[in-house]
Amino acid sequence: MVAIENHDFPAAYWLSNPEGDFEHSGAVGLGSFNTKTGIDLEIPLGSIPPTSGTSNILSLSHRDSARLYGLGQNNDHITLLDAFGGMGFSAPGFSHENWHAQEAIVSRRHFFERDPSVTKADVVIDGLFEWCQQNPVQEISRFEGNKWLGTEISTSSDALEDIPLFNSDTATISLSPVITNCGGELPLKTMSFKSDCHLAFQFIGEPPTLSEAIDKQIVPVRDFLSLLMGFRAEILSISLTLAEDGSPIKVYIPFVEANHADLPKQAKREMPFTFLKVKDKLQPMLENWFSLPDDARRAAGILLSMLSNERSLYIDSKFIAAACAFEALSRVGHDVNELSPERFNENLDVIKRSISNARIRKWALYKLKCANSTPAGVLTQKMLDELEPYASHIIPDRQRFETDHRLARNAYVHQNGNLVNGTVPSGQDLRTHTEAVLFLVWGKLLNILGIAPQELVDALGSSFFHWNDLHRSQKMYAKKQEESGSSCDSASPTDSVE
Repeated sequence: MVAIENHDFPAAYWLSNPEGDFEHSGAVGLGSFNTKTGIDLEIPLGSIPPTSGTSNILSLSHRDSARLYGLGQNNDHITLLDAFGGMGFSAPGFSHENWHAQEAIVSRRHFFERDPSVTKADVVIDGLFEWCQQNPVQEISRFEGNKWLGTEISTSSDALEDIPLFNSDTATISLSPVITNCGGELPLKTMSFKSDCHLAFQFIGEPPTLSEAIDKQIVPVRDFLSLLMGFRAEILSISLTLAEDGSPIKVYIPFVEANHADLPKQAKREMPFTFLKVKDKLQPMLENWFSLPDDARRAAGILLSMLSNERSLYIDSKFIAAACAFEALSRVGHDVNELSPERFNENLDVIKRSISNARIRKWALYKLKCANSTPAGVLTQKMLDELEPYASHIIPDRQRFETDHRLARNAYVHQNGNLVNGTVPSGQDLRTHTEAVLFLVWGKLLNILGIAPQELVDALGSSFFHWNDLHRSQKMYAKKQEESGSSCDSASPTDSVE
């Protein structure tokens, strides 16, 4: 299980050699896991013996180790990865040691000298239950007139069957409904159950290593679901099965996650694309997700980093990041060269022959060597054309948006004089423009994955997904003939969108 909750490990004997005599040679230490910083190990008295050789206290003041191994009170076999530490000494007193590691693997049977291979993973993601809308527990109350007759709570084995999401040559991914008995007082004074939904991964063929399973399968699927949910979903836990003998392991990793303390409570109710809306498209959408072009992948990474509802970013920095994602996406599916390479080289040859002055010819050719790029404005227009009617839904006055975006992008990236002469958006206008850019980035990514522009419009019309940001964008970029009307206020999330 990859846990995001802080955790204290039981006292354990620690060595740098997994084959050592832990009971007689190991140093007693206390380990703890922090979701932000990783694993800290304190050896209050003494130090962990080095793997080989002899060393004095001075040479042990700073040590690095690829692995440290702890044998816990309950037979837990704890492996610390990428550990480093230092020794302290009190006079009068005793030596002591503190270690830090980025990751810990816990097993009841094994230490790990290398990344273990795994065959299965059970993943808990925050918001997945709300997204899948599959509750295996049914509550039925019976009434006769105004009189309550009784309430029945039931489930069945059919309700707990896995729901396939995706199949590939390397893995099958399913939604797995779960019921947990939370206990209660006996005899049946109170009883409680918790319904949830997990992601079940079954790896096919050559088992991936733990790192490969997390980096190439689990985290990408989490990121994909985050786009559909509309916020950066946290990985709450991952249960893994070893390929070696089918035994379970627990892994503790400080994932860099969104600060969900700032996540609006209604975020889970504002999901623009729930499972039921896209269930028939998930196979091709995930296929497209795993094969995203490089530009789209980079744009997705930027967008996902800003789906945390984090408001602490400086707005100019947030805008620059959003503009980079927008520019990358505008290149997807388009020839970034204005002319064919052959035609461009022919033009360069004509220019080269026409300039007799060697110094000027060298200067001109240097300036022109990168001049074959399709103008950013042209690529922007093409992308917005492809996103219609969604683009006009976000920014009714496209031309004014394009002008603002070009001026703002050049001003904030290059820090030119337009920042002080009032010709580019700033303050709240820049914030609104940035949110409009992010709406377009989000829509373009989903369009690449297989969501039609009209479906994007319909999703915004049937949910409250970032409704305030959408309203401000529509108002700021309202067409002149609409500014005196109520067009920006007329379409609420509960109204149908034409």
